[in-house]
Amino acid sequence: METKKVLVIAGVALVFVVIVGLSVVNLTGKVVLSPGSYARGISTSTVEWNSFDDVINGKTVLPMVSPKFLRFYGTYEDNFFSNDYSYNTLLSNLTSEKNFKDYIVQNGDVLSFWVYATTLLSSKSMILPCGVEIDFTDGSTLRWTHLDQDGVQSAAGNIRSTLQWYQRSISISDMAGKRVKDGIKLVQESNQETGTDFTCFFDDIKIGQ
Repeated sequence: METKKVLVIAGVALVFVVIVGLSVVNLTGKVVLSPGSYARGISTSTVEWNSFDDVINGKTVLPMVSPKFLRFYGTYEDNFFSNDYSYNTLLSNLTSEKNFKDYIVQNGDVLSFWVYATTLLSSKSMILPCGVEIDFTDGSTLRWTHLDQDGVQSAAGNIRSTLQWYQRSISISDMAGKRVKDGIKLVQESNQETGTDFTCFFDDIKIGQ
């Protein structure tokens, strides 16, 4: 009987340790993604900043438009597949940026945003980091058919945003009548070596005319 009690106590203690352990991991933002997010081979987080000291590139990044801007960052992990990616849905309750969840696209709408990429082109990938994506409730998406003013795909980064703020505009008028499913997603679609860190900054993300 005593043995059973010990086993039960041990089992409860183990469950507690597992739960606490998961909670600690969850708090790092490296395991639990926001609803509608998906990733492979990359752990990511999104936080707000008033300014950021980019020590690697020797620059202090300040907001372009808003009082605060988003820092979308992460680390490449071991990945047996050929493609690393992260599509991280914005949560409006955690940031000052609107995520446009449930927004119905209107004729003439344009998705625009300011972006600043600190990560350069990788020797393993011809796709620059720091793009955006929208999944719609009917299953359609923007990738890889919607281009910005420079002809760059929405989910890919634009080289003009490397180490500087650059505003990208993407017409989504052809998606009129469609409803945004989970919200605008910040995208990393660039393969890198395991252990490589990346950082993208976003500001003034909006849909309108």
